[in-house]
Amino acid sequence: MNKTFFTLGVLLGIFITSTILAEDKIKVVVTYPYIESIVREIGRDVVIITTLAKGTEDPHFVVPKPSLIGRLRQADILFINGASLEIGFLPPLLKQANNPKINPGSEYFIDLSKTVELINKPYNVSRSEGDVHPEGNPHYYLSYKNLPRIAEGIKNGLIRVRTDKQEFFEANFTDFIRRFEEKKKEWDERLSKIKGCKLIQYHRMFNYVAMDANCSIFAEIEPKPGIPPTAKHIESIIEKSKGQKILKIIGDDYHEIKSVKKLSEETKIPYIILPHDVNSLSEVKDIFSLYDFIVRRLTE
Repeated sequence: MNKTFFTLGVLLGIFITSTILAEDKIKVVVTYPYIESIVREIGRDVVIITTLAKGTEDPHFVVPKPSLIGRLRQADILFINGASLEIGFLPPLLKQANNPKINPGSEYFIDLSKTVELINKPYNVSRSEGDVHPEGNPHYYLSYKNLPRIAEGIKNGLIRVRTDKQEFFEANFTDFIRRFEEKKKEWDERLSKIKGCKLIQYHRMFNYVAMDANCSIFAEIEPKPGIPPTAKHIESIIEKSKGQKILKIIGDDYHEIKSVKKLSEETKIPYIILPHDVNSLSEVKDIFSLYDFIVRRLTE
């Protein structure tokens, strides 16, 4: 009997301790896996992270599952990509969660697009121009050169929630940036070998990557963002490509690949498939392997 009570006491103690530890952690909600990867680097064991989207999903059209509402309702802080990338699924979730702490405009609603300089800002915001983002191109996170500013925005957000952990977050951030600088030397060196290249892409997604490589986007297979390509548009790209030294055609992991392959076959330009996020491809497990994969495929 005493042994039974002892065992029950130990189990109860473990449960109470684990509950207290869980309550002491910051409940972080992020919209995409790449944000989760960076939060994990800086927050480590002080954070519990819920990610709204899967890496294999089209980031524009994430299914707003009801199960996510409860996580948002309990969240201490929310990190989003911003630049209207989440406009199709996040607003209804936030409305139903009814958590004023993480509503737009609150100090714990962190829009990471505000930490960087966006490109491709449209002159005319109209549905006739396709799926345009008024603030600019939302795929800024695919540039490794933007990573320090994104990470700093995450660090500052975590400190805002737990000022008592500032030294902890600062130390983790410093270590993260140290490792980033080491990788950056490697990425810079590899990309220097294709400096000045021309690229064709399916969707307006890798413009920031092209900037990292000092390359240019020659054409896009979509006639306008989010508008499926027509045979006529593909033929026009084939015609324009004649006599041009184009390094590669870039497809991605959630758009159709048929048009990419057709263009590659017709022009004899090799094509590659690049990831749009962490966990979008099996080899891309975290933020560093995301950039490793992109740089490697571009320079192979």
